[in-house]
Amino acid sequence: ALVISRDPGRTALAGALRAGAIGGLLGTIGYDLVRVPFEAAGVRVLSPIDSYGLLLMGAESSSPVTGFAGWFFHATNGVCFGVAFAMVAAGKRLPWAVGWAMVLETATIVTPFVDRYGLAGRYELMAVAYGAHLAYGIPLGMACRDPQRFGRHLDEIAPHAAAGALGAAVVALGMGQRPWAGPPAIAAGRDVAAGP
Repeated sequence: ALVISRDPGRTALAGALRAGAIGGLLGTIGYDLVRVPFEAAGVRVLSPIDSYGLLLMGAESSSPVTGFAGWFFHATNGVCFGVAFAMVAAGKRLPWAVGWAMVLETATIVTPFVDRYGLAGRYELMAVAYGAHLAYGIPLGMACRDPQRFGRHLDEIAPHAAAGALGAAVVALGMGQRPWAGPPAIAAGRDVAAGP
């Protein structure tokens, strides 16, 4: 009802929600793309995402299901932080979103996350993370600086482009992680002994 309402206040809210969600999704993609070259070079900057699935599911070992859960959690965080930004700062200039992204990374640096993932004193990894958050903030800020205009651009692409983009992201995660098909080595290991 919120999205189709004719009330200007509700329409503005719906536009901000949509801009925040898609801006957060695009920002998350940018965030991950910045880190891919480092991962390819052997720096395990994406490992925490896989660990989120293990923690969420209370699993003893990783699997395609825990991988999907971790990546889904990661993507959902990006979208939800985008929506949170849009609810507070829709219509603000781009530096606001970049600042928001820097606050998000700083929050991980000043919490037990930094010790849990062995980042204490690893300034090169922190620099990569801040650079990746810059790539998160820019698309978020571009989407949210004028949510109504951004919404019109989405409508030009397709009537339900926002929902389609979020659905496509879930399908892409599923295709990448393949949670329905566990590796044969894991199944063979479980036949021998339960546990990690």
